[in-house]
Amino acid sequence: MTAVTDCEVCYIDISTFKNLLKENDQFTVEIILDLCQDNLESIHRCAKRTQKQTRGNIADVLLDFAENIFESDEFILPVSQKELGNLVDASRESVSRILSEFHNDKIIDFNRKNIYIK
Repeated sequence: MTAVTDCEVCYIDISTFKNLLKENDQFTVEIILDLCQDNLESIHRCAKRTQKQTRGNIADVLLDFAENIFESDEFILPVSQKELGNLVDASRESVSRILSEFHNDKIIDFNRKNIYIK
């Protein structure tokens, strides 16, 4: 996991966690289901990424930030263009060019890291 914004993290001692798993069957089932769901989502994201061109992958990342992280069509991009390129297997130059194309096509407005999805 990687945090793209400031957040709080709670660490639980592994022995405490193991005891909880042993003593609470329902909790154990929920943890396993959650881990399986996360794994399936990762596989689907990876499969989608290989089936799309860079332009579509960048659009997906921007929509993911808007819908799932910031819950707003306007946000500050929490990663650099180089890091965005790493997410979609593209160069920083390609990311910059595609963001400019999105802007020229009136899909987004952006100023440095401020993004507004139209």
